[in-house]
Amino acid sequence: MTLLLRNTLVDAQKRGAISADLDPRLLVVSLVGLTMFPLAAEHIWRRIFAGDIDRDVLLRHTLALLDHGIGGLHAR
Repeated sequence: MTLLLRNTLVDAQKRGAISADLDPRLLVVSLVGLTMFPLAAEHIWRRIFAGDIDRDVLLRHTLALLDHGIGGLHAR
């Protein structure tokens, strides 16, 4: 990861814009995993879910994970 990106993420943590629980070094890996893998594996999950999930559903789900994480309101 470039030093500029790392510093940007560290600064975002200090401002509280991203969770202090995240490791900035791994954040890019996580973002790629959340965004690229589902598209690369689309031919698999489309068969598993038989048309119940389309790209709009996937997009909303991914954005919710990025915005709120997996924990509920009282998680932790």
